[in-house]
Amino acid sequence: MRKRRLIIIVFLTIVLIFALIIFFKSDYGKNIVYKFPPTPEGMIYIPGGEYIIGSGENFEAEKKKVRLKPYYIDKYPVRVKQFLEFIKANGEAALSDFELGRRKKYIYSLPHDHPITMITYEEAEAYARWAGKRLPTEAEWEAVARGKSGMLYPWGNRWDESRIKERAKGTCGIGEFPSGASVFGVEDMVGNIFHWTITPCKTEFHLDSTQSGQLRIIKAGSWPYFPEYNRTTFRFPMNIKNSSAFL
Repeated sequence: MRKRRLIIIVFLTIVLIFALIIFFKSDYGKNIVYKFPPTPEGMIYIPGGEYIIGSGENFEAEKKKVRLKPYYIDKYPVRVKQFLEFIKANGEAALSDFELGRRKKYIYSLPHDHPITMITYEEAEAYARWAGKRLPTEAEWEAVARGKSGMLYPWGNRWDESRIKERAKGTCGIGEFPSGASVFGVEDMVGNIFHWTITPCKTEFHLDSTQSGQLRIIKAGSWPYFPEYNRTTFRFPMNIKNSSAFL
């Protein structure tokens, strides 16, 4: 009985081995085309999962883990050239009335390969809609900047001024400092300009509660601010109708 059982096991093992050999030598599966959604031009895919945000220090968000769905984000901030195309397509009525004369003069004087600055939240949001996109949440922006390990700077946990524009010299051309990119390959996240997010500001900044609906969180730091303002965890409230040469 045992001998018969052993013969059967050996026979089945041999059959299985031959079947696997035939399978792997055949063309089965070679002509199957797996289709995945293409990554939009100029954007980077960010995998979903668990990320660390916040630090609990000063007015930075409470340190915690958040779970995000997959999303795409632009590899670079919006260039001046791109924003001027938006104005050309929609007319100057696309700009808000906030200090319009001064801001127009400033915007049109900017180098076309630099990031657009001096725009309000409303204008940034309008541009994103026009481009078929949206602004990131604070958590989404921070997840891209910190990576899965929750780094303090896009490149690691130690400040390295060689990876960004020299302080107090104005903005630089987009993509000039690739060594400052995040682990996902997104560039110019710190050291060049602040970034608008769609996340409303709550009461942690001890501001007048009547302003809360008019405030959004901006992230990271611009060229005059180093290094504490360029931490990936840095956040600050900004009125949606205001603008700045740093933002």
